[in-house]
Amino acid sequence: MTTFSVTLRGRRAAAGLAETVARLASLLGCGAAEAERALAMSSLTVKRGIDLRTANRYQAALDDCGCCATIEREFIAEASLDGIPEECRKLAAALRAAEMSSQSRAEVHAIMADLLSDGDVDSGMAHAIERNLATICGGPLTAHGLLRLFSADRLQALVADAASFLDAHRRGSNIPPLMSGRNKDGTHASSRGDHVIHQRTVRLYEALIKVLQQHRVLGPGNALPPDLVMRDGKGHRLPGTSQQVQFCQRGSAIVRIGTVNAYYDADISISYPTRTGLKVRVQIPYANLLLEGGESFRPVPQEAVLHHQLLHDYTLPSTPVLFLMGDGEVILDLVKLPVDEQRYFFLDLEEKFKLHGCGAFSARKIGPTAYGLGQAIALSAHVHIVEEVLQPFRRQ
Repeated sequence: MTTFSVTLRGRRAAAGLAETVARLASLLGCGAAEAERALAMSSLTVKRGIDLRTANRYQAALDDCGCCATIEREFIAEASLDGIPEECRKLAAALRAAEMSSQSRAEVHAIMADLLSDGDVDSGMAHAIERNLATICGGPLTAHGLLRLFSADRLQALVADAASFLDAHRRGSNIPPLMSGRNKDGTHASSRGDHVIHQRTVRLYEALIKVLQQHRVLGPGNALPPDLVMRDGKGHRLPGTSQQVQFCQRGSAIVRIGTVNAYYDADISISYPTRTGLKVRVQIPYANLLLEGGESFRPVPQEAVLHHQLLHDYTLPSTPVLFLMGDGEVILDLVKLPVDEQRYFFLDLEEKFKLHGCGAFSARKIGPTAYGLGQAIALSAHVHIVEEVLQPFRRQ
């Protein structure tokens, strides 16, 4: 059973300090001084190892006190390599990274097949795929053994895409789907209609299906065994579209509230609002749809600081700070700008972020020294871009 924790993340901006301290002290069964110290901390885990229904009740109680509180799952299954044999953990991590990428489903599955082949060509493909899948299973290659790494939904979607691609190839389709190939340096590149990549993808998918059929992982019609649990066992309980649900994004511990947009073979489309009124749409695996929390739950406070990082070693008047907020927005606070001629550097900072982010990174000014840098699950990618932009101020 998945367990959860509840974290106190300070006081809500609209809540009065004295009233919040009094209510929190009563809830925690402590004195006012201890409650005030708890509020002053950036984060404090107040409950661990509880089920989601209990976590929802405790978050609501903290919310009613005037506090920011979040619920986190204590184990991130889709990011874990527990149970994966040591000799194939590097491959398993690469396959997980492919699943979590923002590329199209067709590209993700082509990359996964290529990773399983170790980049081998022609006759070596099937042998490499068979060897790697057996290693993942830790013994004989079986459908249940593959569930150590893949969900049943992902396996079925991978096979379905492989079969669909091969069928289009045999029919001589003029416009093949987006495919992925491997560059000379080992990285992956995408191309539409590239003949070499097309032919390689054909051989990859033929080898993959052949291996799975030989080991009886696939039955008639390339179907997985009927005893495999699809949609993570939630099929009969899935709520209708437009309904609010609790969920976790891939690789994130934070439990959020969102609206179901659509159901697909391997994942679910869910959207949730930001403080600017925009909606973020994410794809999550069925395992990350949380249906055990009851009917009463509350959203992540948008003003809650989920994580922050100080950016040291810059010749700036104050140490810049990056914040990851409750709605997933990343905020850069420069705290104080230079007053000499260096201040002109910051007049077009939004454009500098766009330039260094190659157009995929946007920024907007939200205060005299603060900038909203878009949505993220973690701060790591934003730290890299901010460091590039602020490079002229790096201490030598």
